[in-house]
This record gives sequence, structure tokens and C-alpha cells, in this order.
Amino acid sequence: MKMLWYGDALSFKRRGIAMTGMVYRHEPMGALPVGHYSLMNLENLNIREEESNNYDLMLHIYPSKGMDYAVLTDEDRSILDDVIKKFKDYKAKDIIEYMHGETAYTKTKAGEMIPFSLAKDIREF
Repeated sequence: MKMLWYGDALSFKRRGIAMTGMVYRHEPMGALPVGHYSLMNLENLNIREEESNNYDLMLHIYPSKGMDYAVLTDEDRSILDDVIKKFKDYKAKDIIEYMHGETAYTKTKAGEMIPFSLAKDIREF
């Protein structure tokens, strides 16, 4: 779920607009979309709830077969590729720790919405 926030935050930083239109909340494990469990009910998303190494439940998003990615612009793809490249070797714990160091996380409190105005301060990839 943090990858969604990073995609949106990087998009906002570069273009002044988020990619997904979701709103994110400051949660103990990082930024989470408001209503994130509702995403599991969306028809074209492949989301699974899985247990992590420390026995927490986490939602993981996997590629969907037959998905039409033509709706993404070249700029969208570039942003997503940069996020993937940055975090491809990170484990969930590492991403959580990295997120906890972001200004958007340190300047908000638990349960608060994370404004995209703080996305301009995300660390460079």
C-alpha cells in the first residue's frame, strides 16, 4: 500500500497532481489509503491479505492478468518505474522504516490525513 502513496506522492511532486485520486492517512505502518480494505472488492485489482514475518496482516497488490495499461501515460509509467526501481529490493519492514523518515509522515500525527502538499519534500529516488 505504501507503493501507492509513493506513486501518488512522486506524481504530485513532479506534476502537481496525484495519480490515483486516493487520500492517505498516517498509520503505524506508514501511509495507507483511506478505506484500503475496500480496494479488495474492486473487480480488476489483485489484492491479497497476507501475514508478514512478524505476524501482522498486510495487504499486497499483485499484477492483474489481462489489465489494459494503455490508460497510463508515458509520464505515469516513468513515475511508477522509478518507484519500483527504488523499492524493488526492500522488504516490507524496510519500506515502513523508510516511510517513517519522510517529512509527510513526521509532520503528521497518527490518524491524520497526509496532505499532498508535503509530497514536495519526499526524498529523491
